[in-house]
Amino acid sequence: MSIASSLITDFNKGMNYLKDNFGQAVKVVYPSISSTCSNCSSEFANKSSHRVLSGSPVPFSNSSCVMCGGTNRIMTESFDYIHMFVHVNEDLVYKVIRKLKIGKVPKNSIITVCDIKYTSQVRKCDYIITHENNNPVKYFRFMDPMPHGLGTSHYILCVWNQEG
Repeated sequence: MSIASSLITDFNKGMNYLKDNFGQAVKVVYPSISSTCSNCSSEFANKSSHRVLSGSPVPFSNSSCVMCGGTNRIMTESFDYIHMFVHVNEDLVYKVIRKLKIGKVPKNSIITVCDIKYTSQVRKCDYIITHENNNPVKYFRFMDPMPHGLGTSHYILCVWNQEG
């Protein structure tokens, strides 16, 4: 049994309308990356020599580097913004979860829907930050993103659990 192409088109138009008109730019935060300190020099076993580099952003003298604390390593956070439709209505979220047979999902969960081209970014991220009533809220991925659509998967759906 195949789904009529007009129904698929209408579904995709509806999803695009929701995403474009009611979606938000969600901050997708990836695991921190360790990099060499740009403020001090390292001469011995990758430890800071306690000497400031010429043109460094934060000069120091006779102490540990103020940026890395003498380790010569700095943790750098990387992130993207992805436009997503965010389902925060608890009743709707649990109805969708029951229909998808995902299993038991903790309270304060949300569902996001975005374009399928963002699958790898959503899989790699540590967490997302959405805005609810102008307040940032952090959510951790509860499950891997799954394709979402009628016959064609133009979107991914993902369940997230609020921190705490």
